Amino acid sequence: MTFYPPFKSESKPYAAGSTIEFTNFVNAVGPNGGRVVVDRLCLRVTGTITVATAVWDGRDVARMFNFVTVEKKDGRLRWALSGARTRAASIFLNGIDQWTEHGNVAIGAGQAVDAYINIPLKKRYAKGGDAYSLPADLLAKITAVWGANTDMQTGTTVLSAINLSAYVLAEWHEELKFVSHVDDLVRSIDFQSQTDAKITPTGNVQDIFIHKVGTTAGGGELLTAITDVRIEELGMPLLSRADLLWNYSYKRYATPSGPTTPATERFLDPAREGKVVPVFTSDEDTRAFDGKMGIQNFRIIAGTGVASSTAIYRETVAKSQADFQAEQAQYGVAKKDLTVKTANGNDHAFTPAQRAVLPWEAPLTRAA
Repeated sequence: MTFYPPFKSESKPYAAGSTIEFTNFVNAVGPNGGRVVVDRLCLRVTGTITVATAVWDGRDVARMFNFVTVEKKDGRLRWALSGARTRAASIFLNGIDQWTEHGNVAIGAGQAVDAYINIPLKKRYAKGGDAYSLPADLLAKITAVWGANTDMQTGTTVLSAINLSAYVLAEWHEELKFVSHVDDLVRSIDFQSQTDAKITPTGNVQDIFIHKVGTTAGGGELLTAITDVRIEELGMPLLSRADLLWNYSYKRYATPSGPTTPATERFLDPAREGKVVPVFTSDEDTRAFDGKMGIQNFRIIAGTGVASSTAIYRETVAKSQADFQAEQAQYGVAKKDLTVKTANGNDHAFTPAQRAVLPWEAPLTRAA
């Protein structure tokens, strides 16, 4: 938790299908003259809505946004997911205990909406997680597309009289030394068939899970019909859904205490509800350059699939030339070669692919 309060953007009103942007609300320089680095963003939504026919499930409130992106000044999208997928990815990458779930919205006119939609940039489950945080001087904008009432509805709920507004909170820390931060990208791709999704990565894939937004209330469709998953190109053995859930649960400290049946625990993690199938799950030992490199594409194959599923994945990528140039102009530092000491005391140089994704440090000085 940072010592200082978060930065806050201006508020933007709801209009069905409209695009809202949030820019220039985070200071680049901290109170001690250091570099401001953003750890987490929160789309904060307040207002009222009319609910008819059936209660609106709180797990579906994030569907109010059809798309959410976090864009850097070099044009990269660090985050590019729908609101519903943002909920699933935020929980998968940052833990159910750091997601604020909205309560069910009762039937009636003018019901209050008070939502927090978190986008984690700092990676809680990666080695040196704050290396993934985004320096404010490299942040361009946060963009969100409002959905219509029909996009938000799930089950038999009927919504109308939408009167909402949104703003962004940015949680941050200040760095008194220069750090070349890691870029990781969170995005999704639809399955090309019921059992097959092809991903074409540009870097090292470290987290993958399967999700289906669907129309059923409760944060997504049940995926318990998926019996097993494999990725041949990554040398992954055939693993059952139960195998993958076990691997995810202990890495996320989500193993149950008390009832041992998934979905009967206190915190309803979508994976343990059966609405997310973990495929790859990073943990605190996952380094920025870990993962298969040089693979142009690979296929996620589900033994028994579910129609219209989506693969959501996170990959680390090499820093862009635009980033290096911007940081050199701002701070007078340049791209460096990195070496580490091996067990016998010799210097070992990282490969160019490893070197480009690793964080490195230098004195914080500002170019004239």
